[in-house]
Amino acid sequence: MYINCNISYNNNYLYYNKWLGVTIYSKYPKNQEVSKLPKEILTPFLVSLHSTRPRKIQFSHFFRAYAIFLIWASEHCYFIVYLLSHLRLNIFSDAQQASWVFQQSTKGKEQKLLCLPRSVFIATTSKRFKEHGTMYIGIFLPSRNMHAWVIEDNLQTDEWDNCWILYQPLIMMRG
Repeated sequence: MYINCNISYNNNYLYYNKWLGVTIYSKYPKNQEVSKLPKEILTPFLVSLHSTRPRKIQFSHFFRAYAIFLIWASEHCYFIVYLLSHLRLNIFSDAQQASWVFQQSTKGKEQKLLCLPRSVFIATTSKRFKEHGTMYIGIFLPSRNMHAWVIEDNLQTDEWDNCWILYQPLIMMRG
């Protein structure tokens, strides 16, 4: 379920169009459930980083292909990414393992540019995400640069992603 977090900026409201993957300005707040931001976003210093990388795990070629397909879809057809974000494959025990598998599947690619496909991969393959995780898509104002990240069990799932605290969440996806 996607939940919009209306942001007021320059006498306008910003909201995220989940069908197109773009930010839209409006004079009025979107008529949708607006949630209070979770404590890990309001006070990001409370979020922990995983201290150790997961041990190497075996994963099939299907997940490598799924990761590559998510990257392609995020570059060419955001609607496919939106549809895939609703899948629940529940393969890996937690988001840290899913993040590790994504990074192993996409070696050689610039990981900073892969935040959205990585977050969708984590959200769809982690067993704990449905009950304990949230995926965020945020904006860095005033530049309108966007970033996606996942927090599960009050832990940032990717220890190398430290720029998420600079972004104001536009939308949250929960289980």
